[in-house]
Amino acid sequence: MASGFVKQSCQSGYKFDQLKGVCVPGSCIDQPNCIRFGTTDDPLYKCSDVPNSNPCKYDTVSNGVVVRDRPCPHGTAFNATLCQCSIFASYCPNGVNYLDNKTPDVSCRASVTLDFNTYPIVASSEKLGLAKLDYYFQTVGVSVLGGRGIFSTDPVTQNPSYLYNYFLNANQLRSPFALSVVFRWTKPLNGQTITLLTNDFFPRVCVPTFEVTVSYNNGVYTVNLYTVAVDELTKNRLAGSTQASIALAVDNFLETLVLFDGALSGQLIDRGPSGLSTAVTNKVLIPATQRLGDFVATNKCGLMLGKGLNGAIEKFQIREGCLDFSKVRA
Repeated sequence: MASGFVKQSCQSGYKFDQLKGVCVPGSCIDQPNCIRFGTTDDPLYKCSDVPNSNPCKYDTVSNGVVVRDRPCPHGTAFNATLCQCSIFASYCPNGVNYLDNKTPDVSCRASVTLDFNTYPIVASSEKLGLAKLDYYFQTVGVSVLGGRGIFSTDPVTQNPSYLYNYFLNANQLRSPFALSVVFRWTKPLNGQTITLLTNDFFPRVCVPTFEVTVSYNNGVYTVNLYTVAVDELTKNRLAGSTQASIALAVDNFLETLVLFDGALSGQLIDRGPSGLSTAVTNKVLIPATQRLGDFVATNKCGLMLGKGLNGAIEKFQIREGCLDFSKVRA
């Protein structure tokens, strides 16, 4: 089943306000790197992406619309066979060696860290020593305050807040990897569930192959990790999930650490009311699944963070090629 988007335009002299979801007075600036087309995981789906003359980029052709020069993530080149940026390439982008962002690393330095001190939000790389990666984001109901991203569901429409990272579209993360989110959920309701991370969009476009959901019930947070992994040799896919629960004061921050090394596991860490500055006193391991595959399967969606969250995110970080998980566990 294919799905897609309805294209609408603002009237002359107006631009679309992503935070409010309406057209407001102003000049419209197109951002071709952020155009998103409907996708499907149906095996009969025809890839809309085609090679560019620059191997570090690709073009998208869909319904007569052509978007050229869409950049692959740092350290990757476009793979036309798989319709994704999954060739680890030292020459991308622009002939500069950015492969280090995906190179295995015993120190587990961060490949991507979001900076919530500025708006628009930017991403940096500890591995590359770059304070700003040319990553593109869509933010809905998100602002920044005191080094934290503030997420707020629209009180009128009840449309969820989220931060959407375009550069994780079809981006094969280098295994083993560690992913960390430190967040605070403001006044959760009993039985309520949010999607903390997913490679999908709102409304739904892709079949997720990676997802983290958080449920709340009477002071207990239950975190469920889910992924679909691929065997590099056979290309067979295997899905797996695991979960754990932690009791947490309602004003405390929770760090969710996701680990993948062929199996999926993680850790829940109570970061207290002050976030990362708080000493760790409460932590719970998320048990490992069986071995699922060599890498997490990609789809044609980027990574959505904080879907439906009312609260704050203090940290989001991905450490690709992390060879020593003890460096990131609390």
